[in-house]
Amino acid sequence: MSLDLSRRRIGAAFGTPVARSLISSAIVGILSILFCLSYAALIFAGPLAPFLAYGIAATFITSAIGGALLAWRSSLLTYVIGVMAERLSYASRVIGVLQR
Repeated sequence: MSLDLSRRRIGAAFGTPVARSLISSAIVGILSILFCLSYAALIFAGPLAPFLAYGIAATFITSAIGGALLAWRSSLLTYVIGVMAERLSYASRVIGVLQR
């Protein structure tokens, strides 16, 4: 019986649409930051390690601009923008060729 009451309390706390939106946007924001950091660390590894700060800044800026443009021009209300891993491998190869 007490387990049922605790489930009701949790459901009531997170049952409002505003609370659900805030929680989901916080999760998406944290994941976006982690993706930006990991992609910058992947691209700017090895000889490009001194430029890691620039890479992190570039990924944050492009992610923010891309997200803002998508939110402004898209008709899809529940769309999440992010970096695609397939394109990232091509970008890291190009940067690796350009550093030589």
